[in-house]
Amino acid sequence: MARFRKRKKQKAPATVLFTSEKNDEGERQSCVFAQCHLSEFSVGPIWGHGDASVKRALATLTEKCDCPAQFHQNKEQQGKRLA
Repeated sequence: MARFRKRKKQKAPATVLFTSEKNDEGERQSCVFAQCHLSEFSVGPIWGHGDASVKRALATLTEKCDCPAQFHQNKEQQGKRLA
């Protein structure tokens, strides 16, 4: 009997940019942007510099990006992380 083999999930590399932007009240707040290396599509701002914000940015990028990948992986970081 042959063993079932898992299919490899397609992952696309992404760049995460740590920066700050003005929020709705006009105050500067730390945020994250994510950009796909394959399609150059980017999403953001996602407020905060924590791990949850980075995961949310990558999940939103996966949801909206047109590349064939099933997931986006943080391969490069730019800017200074404050949290």
